Amino acid sequence: MNERFAQLAEGATYEMEFGGDVLQTTNDEFSYEIPAGFIEAFAKLIVRECAEIAKLNTRVDSKVNEMIKQHFGVEE
Repeated sequence: MNERFAQLAEGATYEMEFGGDVLQTTNDEFSYEIPAGFIEAFAKLIVRECAEIAKLNTRVDSKVNEMIKQHFGVEE
């Protein structure tokens, strides 16, 4: 796994809310469940990181980072 993805996944485990729905996935070899809270926390961390990269690589007055977070419904 990409090292940065692993770091984000670890961070998501600290930010997620426990309980609630799970995503159940099965293939020919195994079956597993992923807590919905983890999926949401992981996605938010990715969006925040993308927004931060946009912020660092655009003009000072650009609002692209805020537009990215707003588009995905991610607050600070």
